[in-house]
Amino acid sequence: ITQGGDRWQYTNYSQPYRLMSIVFKGNNGFIAGDRGVILKTEDNGSTWREVNPAIYSYVLNDIFFPTATVGYAVGSNGMMLKTTDAGETWTQIGDGVTNHTLWSVYFVSATRGYVVGERGTILVTTDGGATWDVRFANTYATLKDVYFTDLNTGYVVGHWGVILKTTDAGASW
Repeated sequence: ITQGGDRWQYTNYSQPYRLMSIVFKGNNGFIAGDRGVILKTEDNGSTWREVNPAIYSYVLNDIFFPTATVGYAVGSNGMMLKTTDAGETWTQIGDGVTNHTLWSVYFVSATRGYVVGERGTILVTTDGGATWDVRFANTYATLKDVYFTDLNTGYVVGHWGVILKTTDAGASW
């Protein structure tokens, strides 16, 4: 907790997991990390509880909520999860799309989203994760983050100094 970034209060979760990503929608916040753990707060981070228990063999590297109720998490071995009930329950989506580690997820709406990862992986969905299209980025670098400034213009960054840009909603990079 900060006051203009000058002071921070240390809060430790009682389990020794690596926590990889955090996102907030209003007072609700989510953290993703080791063994598939997803933590949720409903009081601006004063307390956290597990909504996806840490019993899995994968790491969740990123988590994103395009709306207050719909969220996505991505991680190792091509793992992609989705919630439609504000993070209370999570289901696997995109089974078999890739087995590469996924590092970042970003949605420009509740249905159109992008995922990036190892070996130049770029995945695009236009139906809320029901189906995924693989896009070729002309690189085998690990892609670490994706961000869109509007519905059509997006950026991806990765290892080896890779910076990719799209101006056609991810059809080409």
